[in-house]
Amino acid sequence: MVLNGELDTKTANSIILACNAILSGIRTDEQEKKLAELEQILNERD
Repeated sequence: MVLNGELDTKTANSIILACNAILSGIRTDEQEKKLAELEQILNERD
């Protein structure tokens, strides 16, 4: 869209930064879920 002149670079950069922040939050959430599952498995073995 930037190359076609449909979107200015500042707006495109802001969108990219927001998307990266959201993606990072999703990854963190997924890692926390996996860690909780592993902790539960370890606690069940005790």
